[in-house]
Amino acid sequence: MTAIDNNRILALRPEIETEPAFTVSEQFQNQTLRPVLKMQNDLLIGAFRQYISRHKDTFRKLSVAEQQLFVAKSLRQDHQFRHFVRGIIAGHFTETEWRQFVDNEDEINKRMMKLAEQRIISQLTVI
Repeated sequence: MTAIDNNRILALRPEIETEPAFTVSEQFQNQTLRPVLKMQNDLLIGAFRQYISRHKDTFRKLSVAEQQLFVAKSLRQDHQFRHFVRGIIAGHFTETEWRQFVDNEDEINKRMMKLAEQRIISQLTVI
């Protein structure tokens, strides 16, 4: 990937104001994950809608608390869906970000899935 390609990827992302980061993982979360998730929001919500429709739409019959648990459980236990969400996000990393991700994969994965979960849960009314 060239520097021009990296700049194009970065130019697509929205600007997000965040608090200063104290760790490498927190910096990655604020500078990479949050902007990518915001940029990919519609796709993430659409993917979750498709996911719940494959589960016979029982999701819509659940209480709000149960829906929140369903979201969390889906991202933790359904490996196919989890990997799909990871691809939606990681597909927008630059080469440098990818190397950072690989170097801190466990910590960044936790942050990535938690942010995706929070983003979906915060929009349950539109799902």
